[in-house]
Amino acid sequence: MSYNYKGKRVFISGPMTGKPDWNRAEFERAAIELWELGAGAVFNPASIAPREGEPAMAHELYMARTLNRLTVLDFTGFPNVPYYDVIVMLDGWWDSEGAKVERMVAEAIGLDVVEWDEPEYL
Repeated sequence: MSYNYKGKRVFISGPMTGKPDWNRAEFERAAIELWELGAGAVFNPASIAPREGEPAMAHELYMARTLNRLTVLDFTGFPNVPYYDVIVMLDGWWDSEGAKVERMVAEAIGLDVVEWDEPEYL
């Protein structure tokens, strides 16, 4: 069964640390596909990763930023409801400590969890 992304607010999660260019190409590909599938908003954490030659912050600071973003509340008429509707888990998320934490937090706050590597999404 495929997920209906139309109008949904999507948080992308997956492996970044230790990947070439922070796995930016995979995150950007998923973001483009999500927009094409009608997502209403897409957060791509690779957008806050440093570009080549830029200094990197500590991993813990990136995690704090992404978890803060993931858990932000929607105050546009539905207070105390998470802003995001769904977290999309990119292939290899299970090997990423950060992505595992993001998934656990998403599940704890009631977001839908979708595995991006399922055939209907390729």
